[in-house]
Amino acid sequence: MKCKWIFLAAAMAVSAVSVQAQTVYTGSEYALIQDVLSKRIELRKTSDIGQALSKVDSFLSSVHSGSAYGSASREVKIVVDNFLVYSKYNILYERNDKDAALKDLVVKQYRVVEAYREENKKAVFNPWFYLSSGDIVNSCMQFLSRGEAIKVGLQEKSDYDSLIKSNPRMSCALINAGLWYYFAPGIGGGSKSKAKDYFLKASQNASTSYERYYANIYLSQCLFEGKKSEDCEKYLAMADAAAPGTSYVTFIKKLNASGYSLFDYISNKAKLDAKLK
Repeated sequence: MKCKWIFLAAAMAVSAVSVQAQTVYTGSEYALIQDVLSKRIELRKTSDIGQALSKVDSFLSSVHSGSAYGSASREVKIVVDNFLVYSKYNILYERNDKDAALKDLVVKQYRVVEAYREENKKAVFNPWFYLSSGDIVNSCMQFLSRGEAIKVGLQEKSDYDSLIKSNPRMSCALINAGLWYYFAPGIGGGSKSKAKDYFLKASQNASTSYERYYANIYLSQCLFEGKKSEDCEKYLAMADAAAPGTSYVTFIKKLNASGYSLFDYISNKAKLDAKLK
């Protein structure tokens, strides 16, 4: 999670980004992105970490060797790589959050993103570029210098706010923005109630299995923390229906049965891993 000082800095600064004249992707490029998101859900059906790592590496290889990736624009290739790198990062993190490979993996991809933004600083990117890059930024924040972390934290907040303003029904944008508002401290602009509203809107506007899966998971955990157990179970069931048989939903149910939310686990992984054993 981002450090609180990053959010405090964000509350005192303005960094506006317009996404009105965004870059446009082709139909095949959008299809490629959706295929990669579907592959990410497939990874959630594998509970064994070793098998999951093998699968994500296989996905990376198959995507990179495919004609859709080969013919895609440079920006779309970065989007796809962002999603796949983030998936591998999550698997490694779940196995060992102190793994030295985490830093190299995610910072390398972050540098790719930043180099592209610098080269195209006057351009306005497609929403999927901002969303996939936000995942990478969140993961590498802990490895950056304080000054650079503040800078990218400001940029991420601005990107999400602009995306929601221009795309108020875009489920993935609502999910990412909801996570930002959930984990940001109130004094830095965070709001758990706003996060819950975003997750609800994300669920209501979800049009793919990926969107229904994650929107309903995060909404369920807000409801769990609000002591609304029946509603929590309802939305977890909706997530399970969107992607049947994932070990992730099973794990979240175990967390809830032990009195913890997924958000508790994200914030206190090491502590809760020891307790759950």
